[in-house]
Amino acid sequence: MSEDCSRDRSSVAGIIFRAGELEVNLPEAETDLDALISLSPRVLSRFQTLFQEVEPERRRFGWMLGQIFGVYHGLDHWVRVGIYGLAIARALRDQGRVRTAGLAPERALEDAVLWAAFFHDCGRIGEGEEPDHGRTADRAWRQYADRVRLSRELAAAVSQALLFHVDHQPVDPAANEVAICLCNADRLDRVRLGQAPRPAWMYDDGIWQKLAPLSEKLLAEFSLAKVKTIL
Repeated sequence: MSEDCSRDRSSVAGIIFRAGELEVNLPEAETDLDALISLSPRVLSRFQTLFQEVEPERRRFGWMLGQIFGVYHGLDHWVRVGIYGLAIARALRDQGRVRTAGLAPERALEDAVLWAAFFHDCGRIGEGEEPDHGRTADRAWRQYADRVRLSRELAAAVSQALLFHVDHQPVDPAANEVAICLCNADRLDRVRLGQAPRPAWMYDDGIWQKLAPLSEKLLAEFSLAKVKTIL
C-alpha cells in the first residue's frame, strides 16, 4: 500500500490484479479491511429489515432461522458472507461481468446478494452435514419472493445461488453472478472452521485471492457475540 493510500483508506487508487489472462484494475479499497468493514452497515441494515419481512415465512416454516445463533452457521456467518458478497459484486460490476437479466440495473446484483446471504443457511437445523439445506432455503426464498412480488428473473437468480452454494456441488460454469458472489463469499468464510478456501471450488471473480488474507481479521471483527449486540 502506498503512503498516500495508507492515509486515506477510502482511496480508489488502482492496483493491477491478474487472474489467468484477465487483467483488471481493482480499487485498493475493495481489498482493504477497513473498506470491507465499511460495507457492513448496508448488510446489517438490510438484515434488520429482513427479520421483520420474513415473519410470514417463519410462521409457515417452523424450521426457518433455527440456527440463527449457531456457532458455525449462525448470524455472524451470514453477515460476513454479506460483506464478502458485496465486495465481490462490486468487482464483477467494475469488470463489466454483470450480464444476467434483472441484475444489470444499479444495485440489483447487490440487493440480490444480500437476499442470498440472509437466506442461504436459513433452513439449517444443525451444524453438521445437511446436503439438502440449499433446497430447504430455496423453499423459504421462493415463498418470500412470490409474496413480495419480485421479478421472475431476480427470484430465479437468487434461487440458483442458494442451490449452488452447497459444498457438495462443484463449480458450475452456468452459475450466475449471484451464485458466484454467494459461493465464493461462503467459502471465504471457511476460516471459521479453520480452513482456507479451496481454489478448485472458487469461481473466478477477480478478487477472492485478495480477500482471503483478510478473512481471519473479518472473522474477529464480526464474531457472533458482537453481531448479536448490533442486530
